[in-house]
Amino acid sequence: MYNFHNNLNKPMLTAALIAITFSSSALASDSTWYTKASVGLSQLSDTSSDATNTAITATDNNRWDANIDSGFYAGAGLGKQISEDFSTELYWEYRTNDSDTQVNANGDSFSGNFASSIFYLNGYYHAYTNGPWHVSLGAGLGWVQEIDLDLEQGSVERSYSGDGDITWQLMFQADYRLNQNWSLATEARWQDLSRVSLDAEENAVGALDNLDYNPVSLGVNLSYRF
Repeated sequence: MYNFHNNLNKPMLTAALIAITFSSSALASDSTWYTKASVGLSQLSDTSSDATNTAITATDNNRWDANIDSGFYAGAGLGKQISEDFSTELYWEYRTNDSDTQVNANGDSFSGNFASSIFYLNGYYHAYTNGPWHVSLGAGLGWVQEIDLDLEQGSVERSYSGDGDITWQLMFQADYRLNQNWSLATEARWQDLSRVSLDAEENAVGALDNLDYNPVSLGVNLSYRF
């Protein structure tokens, strides 16, 4: 699974400090709470993995290549405006991208999809305000509930899944206040998660190791403040 110490870097430490600081401040604040729902496009880079004992390949260890198409994401969050400049939130996201996986050892190709369910602790700095417009920069730490790669060939579907990894993300948001309660925003996000390991589930054996999962998101969100 994910090697936390080898992948810990300055951006991740920054995300952790921002998220923890915002979360701690929110506990002592009486400012406004909000909920939000998000939807948008998911772009995920092609990735490769080390396949071990999968019973598909001619030898025990082979390199698999996954070509990833554009997909979508949807999410929901609960947050708190802790001051004029800062807010924090708990956020859940589901993401799915179609995939075409090539097994190099024997040339087989599998359609399917690459999907994830991740919970985040996010913090935002509201860097610019002009009337109803608010521009924010954010960072967050995430816990992976599940990452799943499905392989389909004919009537057979194989599945490989992993969970428990730690990830981080950076965000940019342009928010327009429709009225006192409602806001509509455009958002862009970049997430980093490397060297993911997936274990066999349905109709599958063995494991896939060293996958990268670094999606870019472009979408909108609708928030309600109460």
